[in-house]
Amino acid sequence: MKKNRLLKLTSYIMTTILLTTACSAGTQVNIIQQENQAKPETSLTIGCAAGLTDAITEIKDLYEIAYPETKLTLNFASSGTLMQQIEQGADMDVFISASNKQINALKEKDLIVNESLSIIAANSLVLIVPKDSDLDIKSTLDLVNHDNIKIAVGDPGFVPAGKYADEVFNSLKITDFVKDKLVYGKDVREVLAWVESGNLDAGFVYHTDALITDKVKIIELIDSSLHSPIVYPACIVMSSKKQEASADFITYLSSEDAKNILKDYGFLLSN
Repeated sequence: MKKNRLLKLTSYIMTTILLTTACSAGTQVNIIQQENQAKPETSLTIGCAAGLTDAITEIKDLYEIAYPETKLTLNFASSGTLMQQIEQGADMDVFISASNKQINALKEKDLIVNESLSIIAANSLVLIVPKDSDLDIKSTLDLVNHDNIKIAVGDPGFVPAGKYADEVFNSLKITDFVKDKLVYGKDVREVLAWVESGNLDAGFVYHTDALITDKVKIIELIDSSLHSPIVYPACIVMSSKKQEASADFITYLSSEDAKNILKDYGFLLSN
């Protein structure tokens, strides 16, 4: 009898432990499921000026580690091309331009969230030539003295770097002397590639573009008084259905981690 009671007691205890464990496991599963439901995966599309390719790609990788519930898709192109995509209703959540011009145009059409605007960095314009170039060019003004050269610039209508270069020519009053020597690229990285390859004799790109390659020489750091300020405004696209997540990403662009990456690539920071 005593033995039977002991067996029954042991059986009861084992059953209780198994039930408690099962309930505990079930509770943990429910908690995990609730957490997953509370933080569903979000996907953001970031339209970004081509000159930011390397820095923003690195920031993306860091952001997705810090915020694994958010996945970023990067769309790099000229600021003018991205502006047109937004005007045509493209699926884009955040726009990072290389100029205020495109931002202001979208603002007039109520296509961006004005309150979200943030300047994340600034830059400088440089005149470059291929690394092995033997042309006697020491400044932008020297471009006037060479009749048979080809100069790469971004299309001023779409590429802010090209617009800044156009402003430099106008400020120096040499537009008429260089206009027939210009070859227009679809974005600043195409301009850089043309000069790197030696297919064109000189070009105007951002300082940060020239720093990522050893295939070009910087001839001149252009005086900033000769062109509009080179800044990178970021904003939320009005049609985005993920404006809260978009705002979080723009805020992150001003974090110390993001600033350090931008600084490492040569971008200028306001503070």
